[in-house]
Amino acid sequence: MDVAIVILFLLCWLLASHYLKTKGQSLFLRNAIGILFGFCTVFLWFMLSSMLELHQVTDATPDSNPAPLESPVASEEVKDDGVLTAQQYWFAYQANEVAADLKFRSKPVTIKGVVRGVRKGAFGGMYVDLATADEHKDVSTSFETELEAYVAKLSKGDQVILTCIGNGLSFGVPTLRNCTSE
Repeated sequence: MDVAIVILFLLCWLLASHYLKTKGQSLFLRNAIGILFGFCTVFLWFMLSSMLELHQVTDATPDSNPAPLESPVASEEVKDDGVLTAQQYWFAYQANEVAADLKFRSKPVTIKGVVRGVRKGAFGGMYVDLATADEHKDVSTSFETELEAYVAKLSKGDQVILTCIGNGLSFGVPTLRNCTSE
């Protein structure tokens, strides 16, 4: 597929350059417009191919009314201690972002989960990703710099219980901020 993209880009660039050469345009202008035309064509090609893939997936679905997802929040009721699992928090946001924001955003949330990753952000913030049942879906928690020693001791697979402030979704990922350890 990468080769096809390069060939498509080069073909568009050459066609645009050749057309403008016949019109007497300068070499710089021909190349600039050719490159722009090539990028636009590749972009349109990506857009059309993604729309076709979406259409094929929709057409391939045999049942027009798929079974609803079973809510982990409903199946695993929150314990009396008020501690949510990372899976429950993640599902609440996937099921209904507006309702989850009303329940959790800017409010204290105690959450337990298994550490999937520990990382630093672009501006020095510290983040611990808590695992859910899907290996590609995490709950992201952030910590203040005072807790650097605590975060530095964490490793993948550690079980944690954190008290945080709900922070809504960020790029589709449920987040919590100002976390402290229990």
